[in-house]
Amino acid sequence: MAYKFNPFTGKLDQVGAGGATAAGSANEIQYNDGAGGLAASSDFTVDPDWNDASTVFTGLKLNVTDGAGGSPVSASGSNLLDLQSGGTSKIKFDKFGINYGVASAITNYIAIGGAYGATNGFRLYGDTGTLRFASNHTVGWTANAGESFTTLDTALARDDAGILAQRNGTDSQTYRLYNTYTDASNYERARLQWSANELRFGTEAGTGGGTLRSLGIYQGATRYQIIGSNYNQFDKDIYMSTANIVTDTSTGFKIGTATTQKLGFYNATPVVQPTAVADATDAASVITQLNALLDRMRDLGLIAT
Repeated sequence: MAYKFNPFTGKLDQVGAGGATAAGSANEIQYNDGAGGLAASSDFTVDPDWNDASTVFTGLKLNVTDGAGGSPVSASGSNLLDLQSGGTSKIKFDKFGINYGVASAITNYIAIGGAYGATNGFRLYGDTGTLRFASNHTVGWTANAGESFTTLDTALARDDAGILAQRNGTDSQTYRLYNTYTDASNYERARLQWSANELRFGTEAGTGGGTLRSLGIYQGATRYQIIGSNYNQFDKDIYMSTANIVTDTSTGFKIGTATTQKLGFYNATPVVQPTAVADATDAASVITQLNALLDRMRDLGLIAT
């Protein structure tokens, strides 16, 4: 849709097919020739009719020639668009295509949801390259894959200085960190999750592919514990103070699952299972076998040497 200035009426008339000028106030834009702008009391309203599916329309186009041969000659502060209220710029597009707000302290930012200094909205600062949100705002997603203004079901928020929170009312939250990802059924990932009022931390694999990986606990590069598919291995000392080892009353547990596994008590050097001591057959053998039994107990550290 194009418009042409009519010097006889001081208005912009809509130009139709073949260059014909459309008549009527619905096809005109009020223009104040003397002041070089729209009349102060006029609303800038245009109602184009996009009625051809084969035509690519442009609602508003401003094509500025900034110097010959594409070399800009205008001042760096030149603007393609400057929207103001009461003489104060509210939003600008400069000649480089940068959209920014104007304030006394910072002059290169985008503000959505509130002007600079307001307590709402978010801002992208070009001078520092940071995206900033007001303290009472969140970054969130909805369940809708398209455009949606429905309630957020996943959100990140600021709890305090240096504290990032994932929260959504009383709904329990889950965090996933992926090792590999192909699709929703093929992956390897870690999971930190609240479920049934229990904090759970572990690894997961997809139902269609992926390996259930082990979970290691490290300090720096040193591993202290690793949890595999059927074992829990400690690589450093375990300290217990004013606590007990409590077992169940049905199955119990084993200390050592093979005779070649080494054990030591009271700081004795661990050894494999001691050999058997034969039964005594008379008074003399009782003393011999008792001494053999005491030797084995000393090897284990169960009695002092």
